[in-house]
Amino acid sequence: METLASVIFGNVILTILAAAGTVYLVYAAPDIVQSIIESIFWTNSDYA
Repeated sequence: METLASVIFGNVILTILAAAGTVYLVYAAPDIVQSIIESIFWTNSDYA
């Protein structure tokens, strides 16, 4: 049986992880999207 403190602590950890993940996605998404678009639309000859 979990104590109230461990439940609260677990929720805090999850909240921090979720916030960190959201911030990471906001910053990383443009690079991820750009790399996907480049890999789809650009051929190797474009890098030569």
